[in-house]
Amino acid sequence: MEEERTKGGNAMMKKMLALAAAALMLLAVSCNNNPAEPEPKPDPEYPVTVGSVTLNEAPTAVVSLSPGTTEMVYDLGYGDLLVGVSEYCSFPAAATTKTRMGSAFQPDVEKIKTSGATLVLCTIQPTESTLVELQQADIQVVVLPRADSVEGIQQNYRALATLLAGNVTGAAAAETVGTAMNNKLSEAAAALAGMETAPDATLLIAYPYRMATGDTLEGKLLEQVGFHCSGAEYTNWLYPESELKALEPDVIFCAEADEVETVKQSYEYKVVAAVKNDKVMAIDFTAFQNQSLRMFDTLAEMAKFAAAAPAEE
Repeated sequence: MEEERTKGGNAMMKKMLALAAAALMLLAVSCNNNPAEPEPKPDPEYPVTVGSVTLNEAPTAVVSLSPGTTEMVYDLGYGDLLVGVSEYCSFPAAATTKTRMGSAFQPDVEKIKTSGATLVLCTIQPTESTLVELQQADIQVVVLPRADSVEGIQQNYRALATLLAGNVTGAAAAETVGTAMNNKLSEAAAALAGMETAPDATLLIAYPYRMATGDTLEGKLLEQVGFHCSGAEYTNWLYPESELKALEPDVIFCAEADEVETVKQSYEYKVVAAVKNDKVMAIDFTAFQNQSLRMFDTLAEMAKFAAAAPAEE
């Protein structure tokens, strides 16, 4: 009898253990069926890295110490981020209302530090001491150097736009500017396409012989849209005086407005077709110096001026 009780107890114990095991299995399965907490999706905008600078979030206050970067910020539509600009910034008009903070060569570091800016933009490298002082104040410095091609200019816009607005939003803004540049290049080319021969163009930055040459971006742009650059065979913005007899421009663009009359009356140019046909035009050369969207607007205007029929006397 005792043996039967023992066997019965053992059987009961085994059943209880089996039920407990089954319950644990069901609990485990139930837990496994519960969806895990989703991992947060990475931010598609930031971080952004340009050169040695990485931003983990969008800047809310920016200082531009070069006229070129100031125009670029406005071209991209982010002018409201600027809390300060260089003393040389004059375009667009809105930039003239911003606080002046020196220049890339001589920045007003104290003004920059108290402005709340976390990002400083320029086209030339500041001094080492300036860099160190700004970095110690947790202010990043990004240098976007002058480009030597349209592609290089567009790359600078993309780099700046992603810093200011993120990988996705910034890239879209840069794409918009790039499209506008390409449209202006096409507009310039279309204006010259109907001419029998490519007009010989002199882009004069200083009378008498400092002009766009074949190695300059300006000279390349003239050729790209359909001009023949007068200085194409030469370098470093200098046309040799010894080759004066070969200089026969159909159109002359003066970087200084007050040089237009000087050019028209000079012995070097008064006999050429450009002067005879009243094809001498003053341009704002800062558009080329700043390599902004305004440069492409100016290039289209230059092409239309060259293509227009000479005024009747």
